Amino acid sequence: MVALPIDNDTDALHALSVELAGAVDAAEVVEVITAHCAPLLRASMVTVSTVEDDGTTLRLVSSVNTPTPVVLAFDTHESGATLPAGDALRSGQPVVIRSVDELHERYPGLTEVDLEHNALCVLPLLRGEEPVGVLGLGWCDAAEMTAEVVELSQAVAEVCASALYRAVAAAHPGHDRTRSEAALASLRSLQAVAAELAHTVDLSQAAAVVLEHAVIALGAEAGALNVLDDDGTECTQIATVGLDGTEMAGLTSWQVRDSSLARELVRTGLPILITDSECLRRRFPDLVTQEPRQEAWATLLLTSGCRNLGIVSIGWREPREFSSEDVSLLQTLADHLAAALDRNRLMSSNDALLTESTRIAETLQRSLMPGPLPEWPGVTMAAGLQPAELGTEVCGDFYDAFPAVDGSLVVVIGDVAGRGVNAAGLTGMVRHTLRALARDMPPAEALYRLNRALVEGAWVDEPRLLTAAMLRLTRLDHGIRAEISLAGHCLPVVVRDRVAEHVGVPGMLLGAFADVRIGTVTVDLSPGDLLLLHTDGVTEARRHGVEFGESRLLKLLSAMTDPRPDDTVEHVLGSVDWYRTTAPDDMAVLVVRAT
Repeated sequence: MVALPIDNDTDALHALSVELAGAVDAAEVVEVITAHCAPLLRASMVTVSTVEDDGTTLRLVSSVNTPTPVVLAFDTHESGATLPAGDALRSGQPVVIRSVDELHERYPGLTEVDLEHNALCVLPLLRGEEPVGVLGLGWCDAAEMTAEVVELSQAVAEVCASALYRAVAAAHPGHDRTRSEAALASLRSLQAVAAELAHTVDLSQAAAVVLEHAVIALGAEAGALNVLDDDGTECTQIATVGLDGTEMAGLTSWQVRDSSLARELVRTGLPILITDSECLRRRFPDLVTQEPRQEAWATLLLTSGCRNLGIVSIGWREPREFSSEDVSLLQTLADHLAAALDRNRLMSSNDALLTESTRIAETLQRSLMPGPLPEWPGVTMAAGLQPAELGTEVCGDFYDAFPAVDGSLVVVIGDVAGRGVNAAGLTGMVRHTLRALARDMPPAEALYRLNRALVEGAWVDEPRLLTAAMLRLTRLDHGIRAEISLAGHCLPVVVRDRVAEHVGVPGMLLGAFADVRIGTVTVDLSPGDLLLLHTDGVTEARRHGVEFGESRLLKLLSAMTDPRPDDTVEHVLGSVDWYRTTAPDDMAVLVVRAT
C-alpha cells in the first residue's frame, strides 16, 4: 500500500476513506487502518480491537509500533474491564491520557505494564450506538498529541468504524440481496433527478428537485440546502423541504464559525452522520437546542474542484443507522446539487453562458468518473477514453474495474445512447448501480437487473438505452478465467500468439425491452494472452465512407509484437484517429493481459 501524505490532513483523510472503501472484508479494513493511521496522526503506536459476537469481549486483532513495526499476537479481554478500551466503549468518548503517571493513577491494574509511550488516545469505534471495536493510538512525545490531533483522531475513528461495520455486515446472510435491492431503488431515484435537472436552470428549483427526491428515496422528513459565499465563511439557506411542514419565510444566513458541525465538515470534507439525539449531544453540543428537532441527520459538503459551494442536510424524526448504500446515494445526490450550484455560479458571468450545458455535464461526469484501474494479481490492465468533442469531458462511453466480494475482479465497458447532460447523468448512474450489483452477483444477473430498472424508470419519449460488456475474472493455476457477458455490445477480442479473434455471444441492448437476453461465455487466458474490450466508436470510424471495421481491428492487433495493455490502447486509439476523415465519435478501449 502507498503511505498517505502527512502534510495535508484533509487530503490524507480523503485518501484513507478511499482505501477503506476499497477493502472488501474486515481483515483488509484492519490492514488499512494500521497501515495508514500512524502517518496520518503522527502516532508511534496503532492498535485495533474488535467486539466479538458475544458483545462483551474485545479481541486485539492488530498492533503496530512505528518506526519499527512489530505485530503482536492476538489477545482478548473483557470490554467491561476497568481498562481504557472498556471505558471508551461505555462512555462513547475518547479516553485521553497524557502521561504514564496519569495512566497508572486512573488504571492501577496497568502499573506493571511496561509502556514505551507517554501519551495515549483510546477511541471507541461506534456505528450509531452499536460498538464495533476500539482504536488505540500512542505517542512517545506527549507534546505531539495536541487538541487538533485528538479532534482529527475522532474523525478518523468515525471513518474506520463505518468501514469496519460495513465489512462485518457484508459477511451476514441476506446482505447481498439487500444491497442489490437498494442499488435498484437508488438508480430509479437518480434517473428521476437527472431527468428533471436536465431541464432546470433555476437554482432554487434544482435544489427543491434534489431535496424532494432525497427525502422520498431515503424515507426522510426534512432537508435543507445552504450555499456558501465566495470566502466560504457565511452560509445562506435557499431551500428547505418538510421542515415542520412550513415554507421558508425568507433567506436565513449564518456564520460557519458559529457551528461546530459546519467547521468539521469544511475541514474534513467528509459526510457527517448523526444517528440520534445522543450522538448529536456527544459530538456537537452547540446544536442541541436548535430547531427543528429531528433525531438523525446526514450533512454533506457540496464541492466542485477545490471550491466549497454549499452544505446540504437531510433529517429523520426517528433514530437511523446509515448503510454504505445510503451514504453512496446521498453523495451522488450531493454531486447533482453541486453541479447545479456550479452551473448557477457559471451562468452569473457572461462568458459562461454559451458553455453552460457542457460545463454541467462535465461537472456531473467528473464527479462520478472511476479512479485509476485497480491492481489485481494475475493481470495488467490499461484503458483509454476519448470524447467525440475534443477539449471536453462529456462522454457517453465509460469503463470501470473493481474487486468483487468473493475476490474476483469485475471489468465493465459500456456505451450510453446520446450525448451531453442526459448521457453524462445516465453514464454516472449506470456505473454507480453496476458497482453495487456486480460485487455480489454474476455479470449476466447484474446486467439483467440493470435493464429492469432502466425499463421501469424510462419515459415514453425519452428511453434510457445503452450497451455493455462485463467480465468477471478469476484466477486459475496457470492463467485467468474470464466470464464474459454481453448486452448489445461489440464482441471482445482475444489475442494469442499474434492471432486475434472475436469471442463472446451477442446479447440485447439494455433499456429497450423488459425481457432481455444476455449473452454469456467463459474464456481461459494463459500468461501473455490479451483481451480487448471496445465501444463502437472504434470500428464505426469512417474514411471516405468506409468503416474502420472489425477485420481491420483484428489485423491491427495480430500485427503487434508482445503487445502490452498501455501500448495496445494507445495504438488502437491512434490508428482510428489517423484513419477517419469524418466527425469523431466517443471511443473507449480497455485491455486486460494475463501475466
